[in-house]
Amino acid sequence: MARPEQGRLYTVKLGDTVHTIERAAYGRVVNRVVQANYDLLKNRGTSDEGLPILYAGDQLFVPVYQNRYLDQPITADFDTQLSIRFNGTELPGALAGRISRAMNRIASGFTFDIPFDPSNREQIELFRPYTYNTAQLYIGGELYITAIASHWTYSASGDGTVATIECRTTPGEMLECMGMRSSYTFKTGMSLLKICQEVARPYGITCYSASGTGGIVEGESDITSEQFGRVEQDITETDAAFLERLALSKGFLLTSRPDGNLLLTRANTQDAPAFRLVYGEYPVLAMGSSFDGTKRYRKWMGVTDESGVSSISKTLYDKTVTRDRGFTFKADDSEEGNIETAIKWRMAKSIAESTSIPVTVSGWRTPDGELWAENMKGIITGAPVYVLRETEVIIESVELTKDAGGDIASLMVVLPESYTTTMPKQPYPWEGMPK
Repeated sequence: MARPEQGRLYTVKLGDTVHTIERAAYGRVVNRVVQANYDLLKNRGTSDEGLPILYAGDQLFVPVYQNRYLDQPITADFDTQLSIRFNGTELPGALAGRISRAMNRIASGFTFDIPFDPSNREQIELFRPYTYNTAQLYIGGELYITAIASHWTYSASGDGTVATIECRTTPGEMLECMGMRSSYTFKTGMSLLKICQEVARPYGITCYSASGTGGIVEGESDITSEQFGRVEQDITETDAAFLERLALSKGFLLTSRPDGNLLLTRANTQDAPAFRLVYGEYPVLAMGSSFDGTKRYRKWMGVTDESGVSSISKTLYDKTVTRDRGFTFKADDSEEGNIETAIKWRMAKSIAESTSIPVTVSGWRTPDGELWAENMKGIITGAPVYVLRETEVIIESVELTKDAGGDIASLMVVLPESYTTTMPKQPYPWEGMPK
Protein backbone atom coordinates (compact mmCIF):
# COMPACT_ATOMS: atom_id res chain seq x y z
CA MET A 1 0.00 0.00 0.00
CA ALA A 2 1.26 3.50 -0.87
CA ARG A 3 3.09 5.47 1.83
CA PRO A 4 2.08 9.07 2.62
CA GLU A 5 3.39 11.61 0.11
CA GLN A 6 3.36 15.38 0.39
CA GLY A 7 0.74 17.08 -1.75
CA ARG A 8 -1.34 13.91 -2.18
CA LEU A 9 -4.30 12.10 -0.60
CA TYR A 10 -3.41 9.20 1.68
CA THR A 11 -5.68 6.31 2.65
CA VAL A 12 -5.31 5.59 6.37
CA LYS A 13 -4.31 2.05 7.34
CA LEU A 14 -5.11 0.23 10.58
CA GLY A 15 -2.70 1.45 13.27
CA ASP A 16 -1.89 4.78 11.61
CA THR A 17 -1.84 7.92 13.75
CA VAL A 18 -1.38 11.54 12.80
CA HIS A 19 2.21 11.42 14.03
CA THR A 20 3.14 8.19 12.21
CA ILE A 21 1.75 9.64 8.99
CA GLU A 22 3.70 12.87 9.42
CA ARG A 23 6.92 11.03 10.24
CA ALA A 24 6.52 8.92 7.11
CA ALA A 25 5.75 11.94 4.90
CA TYR A 26 8.10 14.56 6.35
CA GLY A 27 10.67 12.68 8.39
CA ARG A 28 9.37 14.32 11.57
CA VAL A 29 6.27 15.67 13.28
CA VAL A 30 5.36 19.07 11.80
CA ASN A 31 1.73 19.45 13.02
CA ARG A 32 0.22 20.13 9.60
CA VAL A 33 -2.05 17.15 8.81
CA VAL A 34 -4.79 17.94 11.34
CA GLN A 35 -5.13 21.52 10.16
CA ALA A 36 -5.23 20.44 6.51
CA ASN A 37 -8.08 17.99 7.26
CA TYR A 38 -9.98 20.04 9.82
CA ASP A 39 -13.49 19.43 8.44
CA LEU A 40 -13.00 15.65 8.49
CA LEU A 41 -11.39 15.46 11.94
CA LYS A 42 -13.01 18.29 13.91
CA ASN A 43 -15.61 16.05 15.63
CA ARG A 44 -13.38 13.02 16.25
CA GLY A 45 -12.43 11.78 19.70
CA THR A 46 -8.85 12.25 20.77
CA SER A 47 -6.04 9.79 21.44
CA ASP A 48 -3.68 9.71 24.44
CA GLU A 49 -1.50 12.13 22.45
CA GLY A 50 -4.39 14.59 22.30
CA LEU A 51 -4.77 14.09 18.53
CA PRO A 52 -7.88 13.15 16.53
CA ILE A 53 -8.48 9.40 16.25
CA LEU A 54 -8.09 8.05 12.70
CA TYR A 55 -10.00 5.17 11.14
CA ALA A 56 -8.82 2.80 8.44
CA GLY A 57 -10.08 4.06 5.10
CA ASP A 58 -9.99 7.77 6.01
CA GLN A 59 -8.84 9.89 3.10
CA LEU A 60 -6.36 12.50 4.41
CA PHE A 61 -4.68 15.23 2.42
CA VAL A 62 -0.97 15.44 3.26
CA PRO A 63 0.03 19.07 2.63
CA VAL A 64 3.41 20.11 1.30
CA TYR A 65 5.50 21.40 4.20
CA GLN A 66 7.66 24.26 2.99
CA ASN A 67 10.59 26.18 4.39
CA ARG A 68 9.26 29.39 5.95
CA TYR A 69 11.54 31.50 3.69
CA LEU A 70 11.85 29.40 0.54
CA ASP A 71 9.29 27.64 -1.65
CA GLN A 72 10.84 24.22 -1.15
CA PRO A 73 9.26 21.00 0.16
CA ILE A 74 11.10 19.40 3.07
CA THR A 75 11.86 15.70 3.42
CA ALA A 76 14.36 13.79 5.55
CA ASP A 77 14.86 10.42 7.20
CA PHE A 78 14.80 12.02 10.67
CA ASP A 79 14.31 15.50 12.05
CA THR A 80 17.96 16.33 12.83
CA GLN A 81 19.55 14.61 9.86
CA LEU A 82 22.48 16.76 8.69
CA SER A 83 23.52 17.02 5.08
CA ILE A 84 25.99 19.37 3.41
CA ARG A 85 26.27 20.26 -0.25
CA PHE A 86 29.56 21.87 -1.28
CA ASN A 87 29.77 23.48 -4.71
CA GLY A 88 26.76 21.33 -5.64
CA THR A 89 28.36 18.08 -4.44
CA GLU A 90 26.85 16.05 -1.59
CA LEU A 91 29.39 15.40 1.20
CA PRO A 92 28.26 12.18 2.94
CA GLY A 93 31.36 12.05 5.16
CA ALA A 94 31.14 15.61 6.44
CA LEU A 95 30.62 16.26 10.16
CA ALA A 96 29.23 19.66 11.04
CA GLY A 97 30.66 21.38 14.09
CA ARG A 98 29.54 24.84 15.17
CA ILE A 99 26.30 25.96 13.51
CA SER A 100 25.24 29.51 14.39
CA ARG A 101 22.64 32.07 13.42
CA ALA A 102 21.88 35.43 14.98
CA MET A 103 19.44 38.31 14.53
CA ASN A 104 21.95 41.00 15.49
CA ARG A 105 24.72 39.94 13.12
CA ILE A 106 24.79 40.41 9.38
CA ALA A 107 26.41 36.98 8.86
CA SER A 108 25.74 33.44 10.08
CA GLY A 109 27.77 30.32 9.44
CA PHE A 110 28.89 26.77 10.16
CA THR A 111 32.05 24.65 10.23
CA PHE A 112 32.48 21.10 9.00
CA ASP A 113 35.21 18.44 9.07
CA ILE A 114 35.72 15.87 6.32
CA PRO A 115 38.37 13.21 5.64
CA PHE A 116 40.69 14.53 2.92
CA ASP A 117 42.56 12.34 0.46
CA PRO A 118 45.36 14.38 -1.19
CA SER A 119 45.61 11.81 -3.98
CA ASN A 120 41.96 12.28 -4.94
CA ARG A 121 41.85 14.76 -7.83
CA GLU A 122 38.18 15.60 -7.25
CA GLN A 123 38.83 16.43 -3.59
CA ILE A 124 41.92 18.44 -4.48
CA GLU A 125 39.79 20.70 -6.67
CA LEU A 126 36.81 20.79 -4.33
CA PHE A 127 38.68 21.70 -1.15
CA ARG A 128 41.41 23.87 -2.66
CA PRO A 129 42.05 27.02 -0.50
CA TYR A 130 40.68 30.38 -1.68
CA THR A 131 38.05 28.86 -3.98
CA TYR A 132 35.12 30.39 -2.00
CA ASN A 133 32.81 27.53 -2.91
CA THR A 134 29.12 27.68 -1.97
CA ALA A 135 28.09 25.48 0.97
CA GLN A 136 24.53 24.58 1.97
CA LEU A 137 23.63 23.05 5.33
CA TYR A 138 20.35 21.12 5.63
CA ILE A 139 18.86 19.93 8.91
CA GLY A 140 16.07 17.40 8.63
CA GLY A 141 15.82 18.24 4.94
CA GLU A 142 15.30 21.93 5.69
CA LEU A 143 17.76 24.48 4.33
CA TYR A 144 19.19 26.16 7.43
CA ILE A 145 22.21 28.11 6.13
CA THR A 146 23.64 28.92 2.69
CA ALA A 147 27.22 30.15 2.96
CA ILE A 148 30.56 30.37 1.19
CA ALA A 149 33.84 28.79 2.28
CA SER A 150 36.01 31.42 3.95
CA HIS A 151 38.68 29.57 5.96
CA TRP A 152 40.49 26.29 5.23
CA THR A 153 42.51 24.20 7.73
CA TYR A 154 44.19 20.85 7.08
CA SER A 155 45.45 18.53 9.84
CA ALA A 156 47.56 15.44 9.03
CA SER A 157 48.38 12.56 11.38
CA GLY A 158 48.94 8.81 11.24
CA ASP A 159 45.18 8.40 10.86
CA GLY A 160 45.11 10.53 7.71
CA THR A 161 44.20 14.12 6.84
CA VAL A 162 41.12 16.03 7.93
CA ALA A 163 39.96 19.21 6.17
CA THR A 164 38.14 21.73 8.35
CA ILE A 165 36.15 24.26 6.32
CA GLU A 166 34.62 27.34 7.93
CA CYS A 167 31.69 28.77 5.97
CA ARG A 168 29.71 31.96 6.45
CA THR A 169 26.86 33.61 4.61
CA THR A 170 27.72 35.91 1.71
CA PRO A 171 26.89 39.10 3.67
CA GLY A 172 29.89 38.17 5.84
CA GLU A 173 32.12 39.62 3.11
CA MET A 174 30.59 42.98 3.87
CA LEU A 175 32.26 42.83 7.29
CA GLU A 176 35.67 43.37 5.66
CA CYS A 177 34.97 44.88 2.26
CA MET A 178 34.50 48.45 1.12
CA GLY A 179 35.18 50.27 -2.13
CA MET A 180 32.75 48.05 -4.05
CA ARG A 181 30.82 50.96 -5.56
CA SER A 182 31.72 54.09 -7.51
CA SER A 183 29.47 56.40 -5.45
CA TYR A 184 29.18 56.68 -1.66
CA THR A 185 26.44 59.30 -1.57
CA PHE A 186 22.72 58.57 -1.45
CA LYS A 187 20.33 61.34 -2.37
CA THR A 188 17.49 62.55 -0.15
CA GLY A 189 14.33 60.44 -0.29
CA MET A 190 15.82 56.93 -0.47
CA SER A 191 14.48 54.24 1.87
CA LEU A 192 16.64 51.89 3.94
CA LEU A 193 15.69 48.98 1.70
CA LYS A 194 16.73 50.85 -1.45
CA ILE A 195 20.06 51.80 0.12
CA CYS A 196 20.62 48.18 1.22
CA GLN A 197 19.92 46.95 -2.28
CA GLU A 198 22.46 49.38 -3.75
CA VAL A 199 25.18 48.42 -1.27
CA ALA A 200 24.52 44.66 -1.57
CA ARG A 201 24.29 44.53 -5.38
CA PRO A 202 28.08 44.17 -6.06
CA TYR A 203 28.13 41.09 -3.80
CA GLY A 204 25.32 39.40 -5.73
CA ILE A 205 23.07 39.68 -2.67
CA THR A 206 19.30 40.31 -2.80
CA CYS A 207 17.71 42.31 0.03
CA TYR A 208 14.24 41.43 1.33
CA SER A 209 12.04 43.11 3.90
CA ALA A 210 9.71 41.61 6.48
CA SER A 211 7.95 42.27 9.76
CA GLY A 212 8.79 39.77 12.47
CA THR A 213 9.52 36.26 11.23
CA GLY A 214 7.14 36.11 8.27
CA GLY A 215 5.69 37.99 5.35
CA ILE A 216 8.83 38.14 3.21
CA VAL A 217 8.58 40.95 0.65
CA GLU A 218 10.90 41.23 -2.35
CA GLY A 219 10.07 44.89 -2.96
CA GLU A 220 9.22 47.88 -0.81
CA SER A 221 6.94 47.33 2.20
CA ASP A 222 5.16 49.68 4.53
CA ILE A 223 7.73 49.15 7.27
CA THR A 224 10.71 50.04 5.06
CA SER A 225 9.23 52.95 3.13
CA GLU A 226 10.36 55.60 5.64
CA GLN A 227 12.90 57.78 3.86
CA PHE A 228 16.34 59.13 4.75
CA GLY A 229 17.79 62.53 4.14
CA ARG A 230 21.06 62.75 2.23
CA VAL A 231 23.36 59.94 3.41
CA GLU A 232 27.12 59.49 2.89
CA GLN A 233 29.30 56.48 3.56
CA ASP A 234 32.93 57.08 4.53
CA ILE A 235 35.12 55.40 1.92
CA THR A 236 37.03 53.56 4.68
CA GLU A 237 33.84 52.32 6.39
CA THR A 238 32.96 48.68 5.72
CA ASP A 239 29.66 48.08 3.95
CA ALA A 240 28.36 46.06 6.90
CA ALA A 241 29.16 48.83 9.41
CA PHE A 242 27.48 51.39 7.16
CA LEU A 243 24.25 49.41 6.72
CA GLU A 244 24.07 48.43 10.38
CA ARG A 245 24.51 52.09 11.34
CA LEU A 246 21.59 53.13 9.12
CA ALA A 247 19.40 50.23 10.30
CA LEU A 248 20.09 51.17 13.92
CA SER A 249 18.86 54.72 13.35
CA LYS A 250 15.51 53.36 12.08
CA GLY A 251 15.06 50.54 14.58
CA PHE A 252 15.62 47.71 12.06
CA LEU A 253 17.67 44.51 12.07
CA LEU A 254 19.80 43.16 9.23
CA THR A 255 20.30 39.40 9.22
CA SER A 256 21.07 36.61 6.77
CA ARG A 257 18.26 34.48 5.33
CA PRO A 258 18.77 30.70 5.01
CA ASP A 259 19.42 31.21 1.28
CA GLY A 260 22.32 33.58 2.05
CA ASN A 261 20.56 36.82 1.10
CA LEU A 262 19.80 39.71 3.45
CA LEU A 263 16.61 40.24 5.44
CA LEU A 264 15.62 43.66 6.76
CA THR A 265 13.20 43.11 9.62
CA ARG A 266 11.78 44.25 12.93
CA ALA A 267 12.06 42.28 16.15
CA ASN A 268 9.32 39.65 16.47
CA THR A 269 7.23 41.27 19.21
CA GLN A 270 3.70 40.65 17.90
CA ASP A 271 3.51 36.88 17.36
CA ALA A 272 2.17 34.49 19.98
CA PRO A 273 4.95 32.71 21.94
CA ALA A 274 6.28 29.66 20.06
CA PHE A 275 7.89 27.97 23.07
CA ARG A 276 7.94 27.88 26.89
CA LEU A 277 11.15 27.05 28.75
CA VAL A 278 11.27 26.58 32.53
CA TYR A 279 14.44 25.95 34.50
CA GLY A 280 14.35 22.44 35.96
CA GLU A 281 11.93 21.14 33.32
CA TYR A 282 12.66 19.31 30.06
CA PRO A 283 14.11 20.26 27.58
CA VAL A 284 16.10 22.88 29.57
CA LEU A 285 19.56 21.58 30.48
CA ALA A 286 21.03 24.82 31.83
CA MET A 287 20.16 28.49 32.23
CA GLY A 288 22.18 31.53 33.19
CA SER A 289 22.02 35.31 33.27
CA SER A 290 24.33 38.30 33.17
CA PHE A 291 23.50 41.91 34.03
CA ASP A 292 26.13 44.51 33.06
CA GLY A 293 25.52 47.86 34.74
CA THR A 294 28.34 49.56 32.81
CA LYS A 295 26.19 49.51 29.66
CA ARG A 296 23.13 51.22 31.14
CA TYR A 297 22.67 55.02 31.17
CA ARG A 298 20.09 57.40 32.59
CA LYS A 299 20.70 60.37 30.26
CA TRP A 300 20.86 59.87 26.48
CA MET A 301 21.92 62.68 24.10
CA GLY A 302 21.76 62.62 20.31
CA VAL A 303 24.19 65.06 18.66
CA THR A 304 24.32 66.46 15.12
CA ASP A 305 26.86 68.68 13.38
CA GLU A 306 25.82 72.19 12.40
CA SER A 307 28.43 74.07 10.34
CA GLY A 308 31.12 71.82 11.76
CA VAL A 309 30.07 72.45 15.37
CA SER A 310 28.50 69.69 17.47
CA SER A 311 25.28 70.60 19.21
CA ILE A 312 22.92 68.56 21.35
CA SER A 313 19.77 68.02 19.32
CA LYS A 314 17.74 65.83 21.64
CA THR A 315 17.92 64.43 25.18
CA LEU A 316 15.88 61.55 26.61
CA TYR A 317 15.99 59.80 29.98
CA ASP A 318 15.81 56.17 31.04
CA LYS A 319 14.36 56.58 34.52
CA THR A 320 14.76 52.87 35.27
CA VAL A 321 18.50 53.55 35.76
CA THR A 322 18.83 54.93 39.28
CA ARG A 323 22.39 56.26 38.97
CA ASP A 324 23.10 59.49 37.06
CA ARG A 325 25.03 58.20 34.05
CA GLY A 326 25.16 59.89 30.63
CA PHE A 327 25.79 58.75 27.06
CA THR A 328 26.21 60.94 23.95
CA PHE A 329 26.40 59.80 20.33
CA LYS A 330 26.42 61.42 16.89
CA ALA A 331 23.25 61.06 14.85
CA ASP A 332 24.65 62.57 11.65
CA ASP A 333 22.46 60.43 9.39
CA SER A 334 19.27 61.28 11.26
CA GLU A 335 17.33 64.29 10.07
CA GLU A 336 15.50 66.26 12.74
CA GLY A 337 12.45 63.97 12.83
CA ASN A 338 14.54 60.82 13.28
CA ILE A 339 16.87 61.83 16.11
CA GLU A 340 14.39 60.86 18.82
CA THR A 341 13.84 57.48 17.13
CA ALA A 342 17.61 56.92 17.03
CA ILE A 343 17.90 57.72 20.74
CA LYS A 344 15.01 55.43 21.68
CA TRP A 345 16.60 52.64 19.65
CA ARG A 346 19.92 53.14 21.48
CA MET A 347 18.17 53.18 24.87
CA ALA A 348 16.24 50.00 24.17
CA LYS A 349 19.28 48.28 22.64
CA SER A 350 21.25 48.97 25.82
CA ILE A 351 18.94 46.45 27.51
CA ALA A 352 20.04 43.81 24.99
CA GLU A 353 23.68 44.68 25.49
CA SER A 354 23.50 44.72 29.29
CA THR A 355 21.12 41.79 29.91
CA SER A 356 21.85 38.35 28.50
CA ILE A 357 20.16 35.05 29.33
CA PRO A 358 21.78 31.93 27.85
CA VAL A 359 19.62 28.80 27.79
CA THR A 360 20.86 25.34 26.81
CA VAL A 361 18.21 22.88 25.65
CA SER A 362 18.13 19.29 24.49
CA GLY A 363 17.30 18.94 20.81
CA TRP A 364 17.41 21.22 17.82
CA ARG A 365 13.66 21.72 17.48
CA THR A 366 10.86 23.39 19.39
CA PRO A 367 7.94 21.28 20.68
CA ASP A 368 6.10 22.21 17.44
CA GLY A 369 8.87 20.75 15.30
CA GLU A 370 10.44 24.03 14.12
CA LEU A 371 14.22 24.38 14.14
CA TRP A 372 15.40 26.80 16.80
CA ALA A 373 16.05 30.09 15.00
CA GLU A 374 16.79 33.73 15.74
CA ASN A 375 13.89 36.18 16.22
CA MET A 376 11.61 33.43 17.56
CA LYS A 377 9.39 34.55 20.44
CA GLY A 378 8.76 32.51 23.58
CA ILE A 379 8.43 32.47 27.39
CA ILE A 380 11.09 31.55 29.96
CA THR A 381 11.19 31.24 33.76
CA GLY A 382 14.25 30.69 35.96
CA ALA A 383 14.19 31.96 39.53
CA PRO A 384 17.75 30.69 40.34
CA VAL A 385 19.19 33.08 37.69
CA TYR A 386 16.99 36.08 38.56
CA VAL A 387 14.33 35.46 35.92
CA LEU A 388 11.80 35.62 38.71
CA ARG A 389 8.60 35.66 36.68
CA GLU A 390 7.28 34.31 33.38
CA THR A 391 9.01 36.54 30.85
CA GLU A 392 8.45 36.95 27.13
CA VAL A 393 11.72 36.84 25.20
CA ILE A 394 13.01 36.57 21.67
CA ILE A 395 15.93 34.43 20.59
CA GLU A 396 18.88 36.64 19.70
CA SER A 397 21.21 33.88 18.55
CA VAL A 398 21.33 30.10 18.16
CA GLU A 399 24.25 27.68 18.15
CA LEU A 400 23.59 24.01 17.35
CA THR A 401 26.09 21.34 18.35
CA LYS A 402 26.31 17.59 18.84
CA ASP A 403 28.01 15.85 21.76
CA ALA A 404 27.90 12.51 23.57
CA GLY A 405 24.53 13.51 24.99
CA GLY A 406 23.00 14.14 21.57
CA ASP A 407 21.76 17.29 19.84
CA ILE A 408 22.21 20.47 21.88
CA ALA A 409 20.90 23.98 21.15
CA SER A 410 22.49 26.96 22.89
CA LEU A 411 20.09 29.92 22.83
CA MET A 412 20.78 33.53 23.80
CA VAL A 413 17.48 35.24 24.62
CA VAL A 414 16.67 38.89 25.27
CA LEU A 415 13.58 40.95 26.07
CA PRO A 416 11.54 41.56 22.87
CA GLU A 417 11.64 45.34 23.33
CA SER A 418 15.44 45.22 23.25
CA TYR A 419 15.21 45.40 19.45
CA THR A 420 12.53 48.03 19.16
CA THR A 421 12.24 51.72 19.99
CA THR A 422 10.04 50.87 23.00
CA MET A 423 11.56 50.35 26.43
CA PRO A 424 10.55 47.10 28.19
CA LYS A 425 7.66 47.45 30.59
CA GLN A 426 8.18 47.08 34.32
CA PRO A 427 8.38 45.04 36.41
CA TYR A 428 11.48 43.57 34.80
CA PRO A 429 12.19 39.83 35.13
CA TRP A 430 14.70 40.46 37.92
CA GLU A 431 12.34 42.58 40.01
CA GLY A 432 10.00 41.35 42.75
CA MET A 433 9.70 37.89 44.26
CA PRO A 434 9.58 34.63 42.28
CA LYS A 435 6.17 33.12 41.61
